[in-house]
Amino acid sequence: MRRCSGFLALSLSSLLLLAGLTGCGGFVTQTVIPPTTGNTQMEGTVYSGKTPVSGAQVRLYVAGSTGNASAATDLSGTGSTSTAAYTTTAADGTFSLAGSFTCPTATSSFTPEVYLVATGGNPGLSSSVNNTSLVLVDALGPCASLASTTKTSINELTTVAAAWALSGFMSSATSVGASATNSTGLANAFLNAQLIADPALGTTPGSALASTNTIETGKVAALANAIATCSGSDGSTACQTLFTTTGQCSSTCTSDTLSAALYAVKHPAKNVAALYALGSKTAPFTSSLTAAPNDWTLSMTLTGGGITYPTELAVDSVGNVWVAGYYGAVYAYTPQGNTLSGASGFGKGTLGSEIFGLAIDTHNNVWVTVEEHPSSISGLNGISSGNTLGSLINISGLTYVSSNYLYFPESASTAQNGNIIVGNYGDATYTVFNYTPAAGFVYGVSNGGIGYVSGVTDETGDASGGVWTANSGNDTVAHFDSAGNVLSNPTCCNIANGIATDSIGNAWVSNYYTNSLSEILPGCDSNSSSSASCHGNPQNVILFGDSAGCTSTLTPTAGTCGLIGGGLSYPSKIIVDAAQNVWVANYQPADVGLNATVSEFAGNTSTTPGTALSPSTVRNSSGTVTAAGGYGLDAKLLDPFDLAPDASGNLWVSNNGYNNVVMFFGLTAPTATPRLPTPAAP
Repeated sequence: MRRCSGFLALSLSSLLLLAGLTGCGGFVTQTVIPPTTGNTQMEGTVYSGKTPVSGAQVRLYVAGSTGNASAATDLSGTGSTSTAAYTTTAADGTFSLAGSFTCPTATSSFTPEVYLVATGGNPGLSSSVNNTSLVLVDALGPCASLASTTKTSINELTTVAAAWALSGFMSSATSVGASATNSTGLANAFLNAQLIADPALGTTPGSALASTNTIETGKVAALANAIATCSGSDGSTACQTLFTTTGQCSSTCTSDTLSAALYAVKHPAKNVAALYALGSKTAPFTSSLTAAPNDWTLSMTLTGGGITYPTELAVDSVGNVWVAGYYGAVYAYTPQGNTLSGASGFGKGTLGSEIFGLAIDTHNNVWVTVEEHPSSISGLNGISSGNTLGSLINISGLTYVSSNYLYFPESASTAQNGNIIVGNYGDATYTVFNYTPAAGFVYGVSNGGIGYVSGVTDETGDASGGVWTANSGNDTVAHFDSAGNVLSNPTCCNIANGIATDSIGNAWVSNYYTNSLSEILPGCDSNSSSSASCHGNPQNVILFGDSAGCTSTLTPTAGTCGLIGGGLSYPSKIIVDAAQNVWVANYQPADVGLNATVSEFAGNTSTTPGTALSPSTVRNSSGTVTAAGGYGLDAKLLDPFDLAPDASGNLWVSNNGYNNVVMFFGLTAPTATPRLPTPAAP
């Protein structure tokens, strides 16, 4: 599929430091902060909807550092002047946590994050009511950044905001945390919660949201309304109705409002219409929605920085997102969506045009490939270089390399050893380049030589130093060893478009014209392999998807189809997150009368890999099918080109058709960045 102007031919239709709780900075800086023992006073009000909650117990917690959802520490009674481990709200819902609170010592790698939890209390009912199912939270941020007097407002909006943003780090009110190696991901997640709802005002969106960005606030209010049916009650019948409506249990069960919010956002396609209808009955918050959303995924759309026709994108080690723009610019955004690249992007007028490939190496340098004008590779200085962010790397006196090694390069990825691998569409080869700050740029060599390959659309290096290529020209993929020798070259696909590897060596391929996925198994790298682990198939391919002859009842076996669904429609790029689940951008459904989505499939940790985790169909509040399956219909995707997870568990999508970038809060597992071929937790 010669795209010339590539996929786009199908659709052409101040760097600031993090300061306190503002969320407007560029980097999450990790500095050593001494313990805080000042006279901190935490003041605020607990509400259910617009009604103050009296008698609620309010505690201050610091997130754990021993793993995702690790035990948090109650700081409420740590000060010498504290007389209790919590404070109780007054008749008007107000509280004051006064005293000398000791923040855990921050280190160069971990900054303690704090949040408030309100439990129980009376939401304006009879004096005897104590709603034990009421659990509301407010994400505050770095402990040592708390002001001498911090004002807060805790309600259902701040609670669902924390549930979405901290989805990968939270399992209950007292189990919030990250590994000690992922302080950055946790810190960004806390800041993201404040984009969704303001921690001081209890409103949506938060005041830190950039003016060029938008959040689905109607969906935030709608889920908060559903949660309020329980928190605003006596804790009995209304709460059981909420818990069964979310799907947590079928009849009666013990739960709370935070757990209900978490369950909804972690199962975004479950009981959506029923949960929306529940919240619509006595809605305390105004929602712009007039009907049930398609799912409970929550997105933020970025339009700043002059972004135009975004193609590939990647995330650096502090969570900044770098996006290739087809017409010759690179755009960069902070983890909270603020532009780092000015009004028109980096490299405009210098890089050339038709930029498709973008990858970030292990030094945080950013590399882009220009397909035709001229066929070249250029590097931009990232956060670790000490040079001006986004400035071009001098490569032997040149701002770009254009040589016989590059021929219509359309894609780029980072190898396990830090090399940059470029897929050349024009001559069916891949090229390996290396750059280190000390040694500079090392020209690569091209490998290929499979004569019938007419194109390479994407590639990734595997853990052994070899390379996989997806070859759209002859419906194959190829696996090369580290010396460039062909290990296997199965015929598997119909316009093999994107390719990604997982933690055990599977290669996952998106097939553009058959709306399907192919999985090439580990240990099946020989063309003559016929072992049981390869299903007796020398082509070592399992096909999942909606191609001719497939039905949903087929069990996946070699060379057959099965486990269809999940919204696959002209799948483009494909990635694997740290949970080994497979994510796909569905590029061209608008051209066939559908709406664009992203799809999720179970990966190698599942007993049934390839099972669709995203919905097969989407229904409205009356149960009528309204669109194809997949996540993100409410985000208004059009020709989504590429996607990438980050260390906070967010999923970033380059939304080519609408000239923007869309981020889904907490939708994936937190994944180490820059992303390497073997996906892993940070």
